Amino acid sequence: MIPELTRLLHAPVRHLARRGFLACAEAVFPEGHGDRPDWRAAELDTRFDAWLDALPPETRRLMEAVFTTIELGGGLLGARPGAFSALSVRRRTDLISHWRASHFVPLRFLGDAIKSATAMLYMSHPTVLRHVGARSACDHPENARAGITRVPFPRFQTRETPAGGAP
Repeated sequence: MIPELTRLLHAPVRHLARRGFLACAEAVFPEGHGDRPDWRAAELDTRFDAWLDALPPETRRLMEAVFTTIELGGGLLGARPGAFSALSVRRRTDLISHWRASHFVPLRFLGDAIKSATAMLYMSHPTVLRHVGARSACDHPENARAGITRVPFPRFQTRETPAGGAP
């Protein structure tokens, strides 16, 4: 009974965290921005929960707290009360850029946390990896589907040092 109650109480927090994360992801990786995959092509909306669930409990709670706080209070940091996801994509993009350039260190940390967390999940998608020309060094079912093949790490060649000293 207790785990079920905990899950029920946790559901609204996860929902707000998801909304905050997706609002940030849409601002950081917007649609129609050149030929790069956008946040939808990277399937950030469907991959968010699996990503959070894979994190250690302390980190998961921290990320949920960050994105819940952004969703509930991000509008206030932009001088507009209301949900962060209710702001226009352009306004969210400007706010995140402003936060990342702020001289107020906690605000800069917040902006960098948004960029880092969204980029981590974005850059793990096979479509994005293929777009940037990355090759995978590990096996994963999605990689083959996206045309990314497993390649070994390159062998580092060493130059022989001649008997006289310098190479």
